[in-house]
Amino acid sequence: MDKVLIAVSTFNQADFFLPKCLDAIKNQTYKNFICVVGDDHSTDNTKQVVKSLKDDRFVYHLTPRKYILNSYFYNWCAKNYDNEFFITCDGDNFLLENHTEKLVEKIKSDDFVAVYGFANNLVFAPDKRTITNQYFRGEPWEINRYIYGTSYYNFIDMSDILFRRKYFLDCGGYIEGLKYQDYSIMVRLAIMYKNRIGYVPEVLTYYSVLPDSQVRTKDADLESHKNIFK
Repeated sequence: MDKVLIAVSTFNQADFFLPKCLDAIKNQTYKNFICVVGDDHSTDNTKQVVKSLKDDRFVYHLTPRKYILNSYFYNWCAKNYDNEFFITCDGDNFLLENHTEKLVEKIKSDDFVAVYGFANNLVFAPDKRTITNQYFRGEPWEINRYIYGTSYYNFIDMSDILFRRKYFLDCGGYIEGLKYQDYSIMVRLAIMYKNRIGYVPEVLTYYSVLPDSQVRTKDADLESHKNIFK
């Protein structure tokens, strides 16, 4: 069984989201993983949350400088760990218990460079505890629809994807310095590797939508399209 690298990026989420995120990873039916928790210089007890798991599969990592954006940490993990399979997960998202098992099974079923599952978006109230709404997000892979859709919505989130790490690195990893997460990576992979993108048509992730979640602007949308075709 291949050991999967799960990289979790977090900042000041120790009071609620991070413990739930890490518990969900600990409870995966796929047990052979290493989870590297990248603490972006939190001022809370993030380190203690990781250590309290008392599980050698969970590694606390203080980022060498304050990155603000999680793409830097995810790229660092891909470069510094040699696992074949690689998952990125923000610290306020939750992987369903069969998430990793399903994606590993799918990626091994064919010569895919990356696979993804569907998600439910959980909308939280300002207290960041109460769920006020949830809605489904997910579609079969179709590259032209995805390129068009990045202007208005995104049906694949970072936490939904299992990468073959080699191809993640070969396509340059996540673009660092963007004001939003890198929606173009799946298109770059598809273009470079003959559309070898797979998907599991099941909800495998709960994605948190918070009152202060990053809002994509028109400028960011334009930048995303430019990055796709670089």
